[in-house]
Amino acid sequence: MPKAPPAVVVYPNPVDNMLTVESSMQNYQIQVWNIAGARVISETCTSGRTALDMSMLNPGLYILTILNDNGTLLTSEKISVQH
Repeated sequence: MPKAPPAVVVYPNPVDNMLTVESSMQNYQIQVWNIAGARVISETCTSGRTALDMSMLNPGLYILTILNDNGTLLTSEKISVQH
């Protein structure tokens, strides 16, 4: 039986400054991509909760991806940045 993907919670969305990512995993990577396909944030996480500073991003839509320590995509979601 395959393992269920780990639970990931991302909030608040829309975000102004700080985006929180909570996961049941201990080692994973967070990437944020703009709509042009450029990676604008990449962070390796070693705990279940991470805060990302989104204040330097221009307002708009972004894609947040979470990858496991093997580089396999676990989840992705749209994030709206509003200042």
